[in-house]
Amino acid sequence: MGLNFLVNGVALRPGAAASADELRRAGLSPVSPLQRLLRRLPGRYDYWEADDPHVECFDGEVSIYPCRHGYLDRDRRWGTSCLVRTQGHDLAGIEVRVLDGVYAAVNLYDRFTDAVREKLGSPHDEAKGTTLWQGHGLRVSARYQPDSHNAIFAVDLA
Repeated sequence: MGLNFLVNGVALRPGAAASADELRRAGLSPVSPLQRLLRRLPGRYDYWEADDPHVECFDGEVSIYPCRHGYLDRDRRWGTSCLVRTQGHDLAGIEVRVLDGVYAAVNLYDRFTDAVREKLGSPHDEAKGTTLWQGHGLRVSARYQPDSHNAIFAVDLA
């Protein structure tokens, strides 16, 4: 179905095996138990995260990357983050965020939703700034938060 991700050049796919070495090569670090409690992350998974990764989605159709160049106006800079959930040795889900991107968040939200529409067809639920697809054992969601200029993209096993 092409729901493949490259995180800092390392291929990850929901439902496929993902070793700790692979996750570290992708620049991901384990989330500490304290952070898991503070962020209220469910205990049945292991979590890995990276700040400002370059993530390519859907066989390179969408590229989500940080832009922190100091010479740009604040409106033209943004960050990214990636949170990966594993269960055992399998990747159970991946979440990619565009952070504080005045222009980038909505632009990447549009690119992501267009790519998923091509792969999965019409969404099951769509409201302003939120789009959800379910089926084929997956749950794919995209959210745009205009107040904070963030976009959140998630692919989870259903």
